[in-house]
Amino acid sequence: MTTTYTPELHARLRELHQQASPAPWESSNHGPGKRTYIEHPDGDVLNHDERGTGHEREDIAWVSEEDGRVIVEYRNAVPALIADHEATARKLAIYEKRMAYIAENYPLVHADVLEHAPEQEN
Repeated sequence: MTTTYTPELHARLRELHQQASPAPWESSNHGPGKRTYIEHPDGDVLNHDERGTGHEREDIAWVSEEDGRVIVEYRNAVPALIADHEATARKLAIYEKRMAYIAENYPLVHADVLEHAPEQEN
């Protein structure tokens, strides 16, 4: 399943980020039975023993060790991704206003730029 990054998704990620336990989180294996923990500064978030059975808290969900590492990496990346997206959106808005100004006040220059400027995806 592919998710399109929309303003609604951005708002939802920001909301989840603000409600979540503070980053940075980390993942580790320690304790009796080599338990896998996803941790943050305020305590354990998720944990499981190597058999994947039983748990110490009622509010935790079971994940594989690999999924736990993904959750940790994603959680820690979300603040930077949100900030980068918002900075890019601000820059884009400025560039769009500048292009609109050029189109209105210098239509020949605007047409020339659109015709000759290289299209880049990166």
